[in-house]
Amino acid sequence: MEKLSGFIKLFNEKCEKENANFEKEFEKIKIYNGLEKEDYLFALQDVQTFKNKFLVPHYKMYNLLKKLNKEIFELKQKNLTEEEIDLEIKNLQKIKTELANSRIELYFCNVLDSNALKPFANAVMPYGLLHVGMLVDDVCIQWGRSVLGKSIVNPSDNVIWSDYIFAIELENQPIWDLIKETYSNLKDYITNKKDYNHMGTIKAFVIADTQLTIFAERGVKYNTKKNYNIVTKNCQHFAKKTIELLGLKLDTSGEVGKVLKKAKDKLNPFDFTFKGKEFKTRKDLDEYVLTDDFSKLSKEERRVLFCYRNVFDFYARFKPNEDKYKSTEEALAFWNELAEKEKFE
Repeated sequence: MEKLSGFIKLFNEKCEKENANFEKEFEKIKIYNGLEKEDYLFALQDVQTFKNKFLVPHYKMYNLLKKLNKEIFELKQKNLTEEEIDLEIKNLQKIKTELANSRIELYFCNVLDSNALKPFANAVMPYGLLHVGMLVDDVCIQWGRSVLGKSIVNPSDNVIWSDYIFAIELENQPIWDLIKETYSNLKDYITNKKDYNHMGTIKAFVIADTQLTIFAERGVKYNTKKNYNIVTKNCQHFAKKTIELLGLKLDTSGEVGKVLKKAKDKLNPFDFTFKGKEFKTRKDLDEYVLTDDFSKLSKEERRVLFCYRNVFDFYARFKPNEDKYKSTEEALAFWNELAEKEKFE
């Protein structure tokens, strides 16, 4: 309790310094996290609680791998017929689509629309005059843009302001290789021809669990030992080091790099374009992908279209009734199919 009391004092000092009204903001925070004040404050400064309360419920990869491993373990204990095995494998294949749509992203938002500051920011900051944060599926983890002040990392469902511009999925290849290994050998694992303990998804789950631990450690470290500084300890430093510790790759080359460059120049949301085609709405993007031969596009071209889809998906969570972000069941199913092919073939 002494540790918590010390943190609460520090937390209050941080809020006061930045005129953040904890009492006012907590009502919204409580709706999202379902925690009472003391439990919430404890979670902000305790790694395991931070991880279990703020991150585990939201990372689909973690939960789906846990579910998949449990189901395979239970099937191993049964004496199934060939027909039953085939049916169970068919059921397990359905989880692939959900897995394929789990992602960790680096996202970009406007900070200050000032052309005068652009040259300086571009010279000293990796991503210029942009705020950056990270998405673990539907939870935002960021430094420098909390409703509780710049110096608090409190995972939330939104980037705070509606100036979300672009996002790039981080490459998590070791996990995908391990998942593919399991799906290629499902029958052998179910029939005990292969050792369950060496199964790819067992190892993949360990990676996903470690990733969440790293996020939690970073959040707690910054909450308890760091103060935000626009030059020396800002959002970009936080994200860059976190990505490095996670062992993930951020590929900003090719078509994706061109869009990022545009984001750094525009500093505000803009209409996405591809090969002369402009996507003002989600339906514009869906129609293009449904009518074009996606498989003939290069990996770089496919990657940028997925980035566009992900941005539209993000906004659709908060503005489901706005026509600009609406999709159709047919288009969503097609995107799911494309995502599965991209990750598993």
